[in-house]
Amino acid sequence: MGNHTFDQFQSLNGNPDLADVQSSFPGYGSGQTPCTTSGAFGVGRVNCSNYLVEATGNTAFSIYNALQTSFTLRNLHNFTGIVSYTYSRTIDNTSEIFGTGGGGNTSAYAQDRSTRIVRNAA
Repeated sequence: MGNHTFDQFQSLNGNPDLADVQSSFPGYGSGQTPCTTSGAFGVGRVNCSNYLVEATGNTAFSIYNALQTSFTLRNLHNFTGIVSYTYSRTIDNTSEIFGTGGGGNTSAYAQDRSTRIVRNAA
């Protein structure tokens, strides 16, 4: 078996929330300063004038390998035996372009985006 797919569509957060992450990990997003203008839509994000920016890119990939083999020996000098081996590998950074809440992707974006939506909705 085999599967090798690159440049699939992927939903991206075009204006990530850097302030919360940089408070815990100061080296994250080095060279980018989060917005500190109070009252702006994008406080804590890269762009002050936007809150959430949905972007789509050809950045997703999928790699799948599989190997299954079996050797069966029946009644060879009164010996019967089975030797089996199974190998499988999956690397997938996204399964769907949009999150469905179930199945392949439960969230189409990074976890900080979903958390921020819930936190700011109250």
